[in-house]
Amino acid sequence: MEVSEEEVELGVGALEEEARVGLEELGVVELAFAGQKYWSLKHLKIYLRILKTSRF
Repeated sequence: MEVSEEEVELGVGALEEEARVGLEELGVVELAFAGQKYWSLKHLKIYLRILKTSRF
């Protein structure tokens, strides 16, 4: 499955926006969980970049 760079950027951009909105809605009590979600998002971005550069 080939993924274009534009598709990856759109997907990552949408995830970043979703994470940003989620962080704004959360509040201080769930800050640790929000940090964990951000960490997962960071790993997902790395995975998408690897997927983009890999040709199956």
